Amino acid sequence: MNFYEGENKISVSDYRDLLSSDKSNLSKSDSGMGDLKTSQIISAIGGGLIGWPIGQSLANNPFRKPAWWMAGVGAGAILIAIPISTGGYKKMRDASGNYNEGLGIIDSIPKYEIQFVGQDGVGFVLIF
Repeated sequence: MNFYEGENKISVSDYRDLLSSDKSNLSKSDSGMGDLKTSQIISAIGGGLIGWPIGQSLANNPFRKPAWWMAGVGAGAILIAIPISTGGYKKMRDASGNYNEGLGIIDSIPKYEIQFVGQDGVGFVLIF
């Protein structure tokens, strides 16, 4: 996640310094960062669990069959990490939005609408 002050990209420590004036936003942002780190650790473990049996399979050792159950556990770990990561991003986006509202700045997330159409075929329309 990137942070900007005006047009300039700022570091995480500078971002935290900006939010330090409002403890609730700082707390929400710190919680979001913690969620992101947790999801990264769970995802890395899941990736290792998926990669191990793939490596065993590629080694083609006739005396040792790949432990495919490990890949299933790894996939489960990654599926668990996805909502944790999404929640972390949401908390950080909310903290930034609350901070910007306090400054009178409108959040710059674009608003859009997706419509599905089906007159002469099937498709969708994206409206900005």
